Amino acid sequence: MLEILFSDSAAGSLLVAQRGGQGIIGGAVSVIISHEDGSKPTKKEIRQAQREAKERMAKAWENTQPLGGSREDVLSFSLAFSVGDISRPGCDESRLKALEQLFSIYPDDGSESAARQLFDRAVRNLDTARRRLSAGEPARIWYSNRPDELCGMLWFMDQLRRMNLQNADIQLICQPDWEAREDGVVQKNGCGENAPEEWSRYLPLARPAGSGVIAGFSTMWQQLMHQNAPLRAVISGQVVSVGEDFYDPFLLSVLQKEPETFRQAMVIGKTLGQYPFGMGDSWLTLRMEKWVQAGLLIPLTQPAADDPLYHRTLRKAPGFAGTD
Repeated sequence: MLEILFSDSAAGSLLVAQRGGQGIIGGAVSVIISHEDGSKPTKKEIRQAQREAKERMAKAWENTQPLGGSREDVLSFSLAFSVGDISRPGCDESRLKALEQLFSIYPDDGSESAARQLFDRAVRNLDTARRRLSAGEPARIWYSNRPDELCGMLWFMDQLRRMNLQNADIQLICQPDWEAREDGVVQKNGCGENAPEEWSRYLPLARPAGSGVIAGFSTMWQQLMHQNAPLRAVISGQVVSVGEDFYDPFLLSVLQKEPETFRQAMVIGKTLGQYPFGMGDSWLTLRMEKWVQAGLLIPLTQPAADDPLYHRTLRKAPGFAGTD
Protein backbone atom coordinates (compact mmCIF):
# COMPACT_ATOMS: atom_id res chain seq x y z
CA MET A 1 0.00 0.00 0.00
CA LEU A 2 1.47 3.32 -1.08
CA GLU A 3 0.99 6.22 1.32
CA ILE A 4 0.82 9.58 -0.50
CA LEU A 5 1.27 12.75 1.57
CA PHE A 6 1.96 16.43 0.96
CA SER A 7 4.08 17.28 3.99
CA ASP A 8 7.44 15.90 5.06
CA SER A 9 6.49 16.21 8.72
CA ALA A 10 3.34 14.17 8.06
CA ALA A 11 5.40 11.56 6.23
CA GLY A 12 7.80 11.28 9.16
CA SER A 13 4.96 10.75 11.62
CA LEU A 14 3.27 8.17 9.39
CA LEU A 15 6.54 6.24 9.09
CA VAL A 16 6.42 5.71 12.85
CA ALA A 17 2.71 4.82 12.64
CA GLN A 18 3.52 1.94 10.30
CA ARG A 19 4.64 -0.03 13.36
CA GLY A 20 1.88 1.30 15.62
CA GLY A 21 1.78 -0.27 19.08
CA GLN A 22 5.09 -2.07 18.59
CA GLY A 23 8.12 -1.08 20.62
CA ILE A 24 8.37 2.16 22.56
CA ILE A 25 7.59 5.57 21.18
CA GLY A 26 9.82 8.26 22.64
CA GLY A 27 10.29 11.98 22.43
CA ALA A 28 9.86 15.05 24.58
CA VAL A 29 6.44 16.00 25.91
CA SER A 30 5.30 19.62 26.16
CA VAL A 31 2.35 20.67 28.29
CA ILE A 32 0.46 23.93 28.76
CA ILE A 33 -0.88 24.71 32.22
CA SER A 34 -2.94 27.78 33.07
CA HIS A 35 -4.56 28.94 36.29
CA GLU A 36 -7.71 31.03 36.38
CA ASP A 37 -6.02 33.53 38.71
CA GLY A 38 -3.09 33.92 36.31
CA SER A 39 -0.53 32.45 38.73
CA LYS A 40 2.42 30.46 37.41
CA PRO A 41 2.29 26.65 37.74
CA THR A 42 4.74 25.10 40.15
CA LYS A 43 7.50 22.73 39.06
CA LYS A 44 5.60 19.93 40.78
CA GLU A 45 2.46 20.71 38.74
CA ILE A 46 4.46 20.76 35.51
CA ARG A 47 6.14 17.42 36.29
CA GLN A 48 2.78 15.90 37.16
CA ALA A 49 1.19 17.15 33.93
CA GLN A 50 4.12 15.83 31.88
CA ARG A 51 3.92 12.45 33.61
CA GLU A 52 0.17 12.19 32.92
CA ALA A 53 0.68 13.23 29.29
CA LYS A 54 3.36 10.57 28.81
CA GLU A 55 1.07 7.95 30.34
CA ARG A 56 -1.75 8.92 27.95
CA MET A 57 0.63 8.77 24.99
CA ALA A 58 1.96 5.37 26.03
CA LYS A 59 -1.55 3.97 26.44
CA ALA A 60 -2.65 5.37 23.09
CA TRP A 61 0.45 3.91 21.42
CA GLU A 62 -0.20 0.46 22.91
CA ASN A 63 -3.72 0.50 21.48
CA THR A 64 -2.67 1.81 18.07
CA GLN A 65 -3.46 -0.21 14.97
CA PRO A 66 -0.27 -0.53 12.88
CA LEU A 67 -0.61 0.87 9.36
CA GLY A 68 1.94 -1.65 8.11
CA GLY A 69 4.19 -1.26 5.13
CA SER A 70 7.77 -0.07 4.81
CA ARG A 71 9.66 3.18 4.41
CA GLU A 72 9.64 2.73 0.62
CA ASP A 73 5.82 2.88 0.65
CA VAL A 74 5.69 6.45 1.99
CA LEU A 75 5.88 9.07 -0.76
CA SER A 76 5.92 12.74 0.19
CA PHE A 77 5.23 15.66 -2.15
CA SER A 78 6.03 18.65 0.06
CA LEU A 79 5.81 21.14 -2.79
CA ALA A 80 3.72 24.04 -1.39
CA PHE A 81 1.26 24.01 -4.30
CA SER A 82 -0.77 26.85 -2.77
CA VAL A 83 2.04 29.26 -3.68
CA GLY A 84 3.47 30.36 -7.01
CA ASP A 85 3.29 29.38 -10.66
CA ILE A 86 1.30 26.20 -11.41
CA SER A 87 0.74 26.79 -15.12
CA ARG A 88 2.64 23.65 -16.14
CA PRO A 89 1.88 20.07 -15.08
CA GLY A 90 4.12 17.70 -13.18
CA CYS A 91 7.21 18.86 -11.28
CA ASP A 92 9.08 21.50 -13.25
CA GLU A 93 11.48 24.35 -12.51
CA SER A 94 8.65 26.75 -11.64
CA ARG A 95 7.86 24.62 -8.59
CA LEU A 96 11.49 24.68 -7.57
CA LYS A 97 11.46 28.48 -7.83
CA ALA A 98 8.39 28.65 -5.56
CA LEU A 99 10.14 26.51 -2.96
CA GLU A 100 13.29 28.62 -3.20
CA GLN A 101 11.21 31.75 -2.63
CA LEU A 102 9.70 30.28 0.54
CA PHE A 103 13.09 29.07 1.80
CA SER A 104 14.66 32.47 1.12
CA ILE A 105 13.70 33.68 4.60
CA TYR A 106 16.17 31.20 6.11
CA PRO A 107 19.96 31.60 6.22
CA ASP A 108 21.73 31.33 2.88
CA ASP A 109 23.60 28.24 3.97
CA GLY A 110 21.30 25.41 2.95
CA SER A 111 18.20 27.35 1.88
CA GLU A 112 18.70 26.57 -1.79
CA SER A 113 19.78 22.99 -1.13
CA ALA A 114 16.73 22.38 1.10
CA ALA A 115 14.39 23.49 -1.68
CA ARG A 116 16.31 21.40 -4.19
CA GLN A 117 16.13 18.34 -1.94
CA LEU A 118 12.34 18.63 -1.59
CA PHE A 119 11.98 19.13 -5.33
CA ASP A 120 14.26 16.26 -6.37
CA ARG A 121 12.61 13.89 -3.90
CA ALA A 122 9.17 14.77 -5.26
CA VAL A 123 10.35 14.08 -8.83
CA ARG A 124 11.64 10.66 -7.78
CA ASN A 125 8.49 9.92 -5.78
CA LEU A 126 6.25 10.80 -8.72
CA ASP A 127 8.12 8.32 -10.91
CA THR A 128 7.87 5.68 -8.16
CA ALA A 129 4.12 6.28 -7.83
CA ARG A 130 3.66 5.96 -11.59
CA ARG A 131 5.55 2.65 -11.76
CA ARG A 132 3.92 1.04 -8.73
CA LEU A 133 0.38 2.21 -9.46
CA SER A 134 0.76 1.03 -13.05
CA ALA A 135 1.68 -2.38 -11.62
CA GLY A 136 -1.63 -2.48 -9.73
CA GLU A 137 -0.55 -1.49 -6.22
CA PRO A 138 -3.17 0.36 -4.15
CA ALA A 139 -2.55 3.77 -2.59
CA ARG A 140 -3.93 5.91 0.19
CA ILE A 141 -3.83 9.68 -0.25
CA TRP A 142 -3.79 11.58 3.04
CA TYR A 143 -4.69 15.27 3.08
CA SER A 144 -6.59 17.98 4.93
CA ASN A 145 -8.41 21.17 4.03
CA ARG A 146 -5.25 23.21 4.54
CA PRO A 147 -4.21 24.91 1.27
CA ASP A 148 -0.96 23.05 0.53
CA GLU A 149 -2.46 19.63 1.23
CA LEU A 150 -5.75 20.18 -0.56
CA CYS A 151 -3.92 21.66 -3.55
CA GLY A 152 -1.51 18.73 -3.41
CA MET A 153 -4.35 16.24 -3.56
CA LEU A 154 -5.90 17.99 -6.58
CA TRP A 155 -2.49 18.12 -8.27
CA PHE A 156 -1.94 14.40 -7.72
CA MET A 157 -5.38 13.59 -9.12
CA ASP A 158 -4.39 15.51 -12.23
CA GLN A 159 -1.15 13.53 -12.45
CA LEU A 160 -3.11 10.27 -12.31
CA ARG A 161 -5.28 11.43 -15.18
CA ARG A 162 -2.30 12.54 -17.26
CA MET A 163 -0.58 9.20 -16.62
CA ASN A 164 -3.75 7.35 -17.69
CA LEU A 165 -4.17 5.89 -14.20
CA GLN A 166 -7.81 6.85 -13.64
CA ASN A 167 -8.59 3.24 -12.76
CA ALA A 168 -5.85 2.89 -10.17
CA ASP A 169 -6.85 1.59 -6.74
CA ILE A 170 -6.92 4.87 -4.82
CA GLN A 171 -8.37 5.72 -1.42
CA LEU A 172 -8.75 9.28 -0.20
CA ILE A 173 -8.52 10.12 3.50
CA CYS A 174 -9.34 13.71 4.38
CA GLN A 175 -8.50 14.64 7.95
CA PRO A 176 -11.39 16.33 9.83
CA ASP A 177 -11.20 20.08 10.35
CA TRP A 178 -11.81 19.54 14.05
CA GLU A 179 -12.18 16.70 16.55
CA ALA A 180 -13.92 16.39 19.89
CA ARG A 181 -11.70 15.20 22.72
CA GLU A 182 -12.30 14.70 26.43
CA ASP A 183 -10.68 18.04 27.15
CA GLY A 184 -12.42 20.01 24.39
CA VAL A 185 -12.12 20.58 20.67
CA VAL A 186 -8.85 20.10 18.78
CA GLN A 187 -8.00 21.77 15.47
CA LYS A 188 -4.86 20.86 13.56
CA ASN A 189 -2.97 22.77 10.93
CA GLY A 190 -2.73 19.83 8.55
CA CYS A 191 -1.63 16.20 8.68
CA GLY A 192 1.83 17.24 9.80
CA GLU A 193 0.47 17.76 13.32
CA ASN A 194 -0.68 14.15 13.67
CA ALA A 195 1.03 12.14 16.38
CA PRO A 196 2.05 8.63 15.23
CA GLU A 197 -0.63 7.00 17.38
CA GLU A 198 -3.37 9.07 15.74
CA TRP A 199 -3.16 7.95 12.10
CA SER A 200 -5.06 4.70 12.48
CA ARG A 201 -8.08 6.60 13.83
CA TYR A 202 -8.61 8.08 10.38
CA LEU A 203 -8.62 4.79 8.46
CA PRO A 204 -12.44 4.47 8.65
CA LEU A 205 -12.66 7.79 6.76
CA ALA A 206 -11.14 6.27 3.63
CA ARG A 207 -13.23 6.77 0.48
CA PRO A 208 -12.53 5.13 -2.88
CA ALA A 209 -11.55 7.48 -5.68
CA GLY A 210 -12.97 6.02 -8.88
CA SER A 211 -12.27 7.32 -12.35
CA GLY A 212 -15.06 9.89 -12.05
CA VAL A 213 -13.68 11.34 -8.85
CA ILE A 214 -10.16 11.46 -10.28
CA ALA A 215 -11.43 13.20 -13.43
CA GLY A 216 -13.47 15.70 -11.42
CA PHE A 217 -10.59 16.69 -9.15
CA SER A 218 -8.25 16.82 -12.15
CA THR A 219 -10.61 19.29 -13.81
CA MET A 220 -10.60 21.45 -10.68
CA TRP A 221 -6.81 21.56 -10.72
CA GLN A 222 -6.68 22.38 -14.42
CA GLN A 223 -8.98 25.34 -13.80
CA LEU A 224 -6.60 26.57 -11.11
CA MET A 225 -3.68 26.04 -13.50
CA HIS A 226 -5.42 28.17 -16.12
CA GLN A 227 -6.03 30.96 -13.57
CA ASN A 228 -2.43 30.61 -12.29
CA ALA A 229 -2.87 33.09 -9.46
CA PRO A 230 0.11 33.91 -7.22
CA LEU A 231 -1.70 32.23 -4.32
CA ARG A 232 -4.42 29.68 -3.62
CA ALA A 233 -6.51 29.70 -0.44
CA VAL A 234 -9.27 27.48 0.95
CA ILE A 235 -12.64 29.16 1.47
CA SER A 236 -15.57 27.05 2.73
CA GLY A 237 -13.67 23.90 1.81
CA GLN A 238 -12.95 25.01 -1.76
CA VAL A 239 -9.60 25.96 -3.27
CA VAL A 240 -9.83 29.40 -4.87
CA SER A 241 -7.31 31.58 -6.70
CA VAL A 242 -6.50 34.74 -4.75
CA GLY A 243 -4.09 37.65 -4.91
CA GLU A 244 -0.75 37.67 -3.14
CA ASP A 245 -2.17 40.13 -0.57
CA PHE A 246 -5.00 37.81 0.50
CA TYR A 247 -3.59 37.21 4.01
CA ASP A 248 -2.47 40.83 4.54
CA PRO A 249 -5.61 41.90 6.49
CA PHE A 250 -4.95 39.19 9.08
CA LEU A 251 -1.36 40.32 9.52
CA LEU A 252 -2.52 43.93 9.81
CA SER A 253 -5.15 43.08 12.42
CA VAL A 254 -2.37 41.69 14.61
CA LEU A 255 0.04 44.52 13.82
CA GLN A 256 -2.51 47.17 14.83
CA LYS A 257 -2.46 45.83 18.38
CA GLU A 258 1.33 45.81 18.61
CA PRO A 259 3.41 48.70 19.98
CA GLU A 260 5.39 50.92 17.64
CA THR A 261 8.47 48.72 18.13
CA PHE A 262 7.87 44.98 18.07
CA ARG A 263 9.46 41.60 17.48
CA GLN A 264 8.55 40.28 14.05
CA ALA A 265 8.56 36.65 15.21
CA MET A 266 5.85 37.47 17.75
CA VAL A 267 3.62 39.00 15.07
CA ILE A 268 4.10 35.98 12.79
CA GLY A 269 3.33 33.58 15.64
CA LYS A 270 0.24 35.48 16.79
CA THR A 271 -1.12 35.63 13.23
CA LEU A 272 -0.66 31.90 12.73
CA GLY A 273 -2.28 31.22 16.10
CA GLN A 274 -5.26 33.53 15.69
CA TYR A 275 -5.88 32.72 12.03
CA PRO A 276 -4.99 29.05 11.44
CA PHE A 277 -5.84 29.09 7.74
CA GLY A 278 -2.86 27.02 6.68
CA MET A 279 -0.57 29.78 5.47
CA GLY A 280 3.00 29.32 6.65
CA ASP A 281 5.48 31.55 8.42
CA SER A 282 7.50 31.89 5.21
CA TRP A 283 4.67 33.50 3.26
CA LEU A 284 3.78 35.91 6.07
CA THR A 285 7.42 36.88 6.42
CA LEU A 286 7.70 37.55 2.70
CA ARG A 287 4.62 39.77 2.85
CA MET A 288 6.07 41.76 5.74
CA GLU A 289 9.34 42.07 3.82
CA LYS A 290 7.39 43.88 1.10
CA TRP A 291 6.41 46.45 3.72
CA VAL A 292 10.02 46.71 4.87
CA GLN A 293 11.18 47.36 1.32
CA ALA A 294 8.46 50.00 0.94
CA GLY A 295 9.67 51.79 4.07
CA LEU A 296 6.49 51.05 6.01
CA LEU A 297 8.34 48.88 8.53
CA ILE A 298 11.85 49.77 9.63
CA PRO A 299 14.32 47.08 10.82
CA LEU A 300 16.03 48.00 14.08
CA THR A 301 17.99 44.77 14.39
CA GLN A 302 19.11 42.02 12.04
CA PRO A 303 18.72 38.28 12.63
CA ALA A 304 21.72 36.22 13.66
CA ALA A 305 23.54 34.43 10.86
CA ASP A 306 21.80 31.14 11.57
CA ASP A 307 18.31 32.56 12.28
CA PRO A 308 15.38 33.07 9.90
CA LEU A 309 14.63 36.58 8.66
CA TYR A 310 11.77 37.19 11.12
CA HIS A 311 14.10 36.99 14.13
CA ARG A 312 14.47 40.76 14.28
CA THR A 313 12.92 43.86 15.78
CA LEU A 314 10.93 46.22 13.59
CA ARG A 315 9.44 49.66 14.04
CA LYS A 316 6.31 50.94 12.34
CA ALA A 317 6.71 53.97 10.15
CA PRO A 318 4.29 56.84 11.00
CA GLY A 319 0.79 56.09 9.72
CA PHE A 320 1.33 52.36 9.26
CA ALA A 321 -1.00 49.82 10.89
CA GLY A 322 -2.67 52.30 13.17
CA THR A 323 0.45 54.29 14.13
CA ASP A 324 -0.13 58.04 14.30
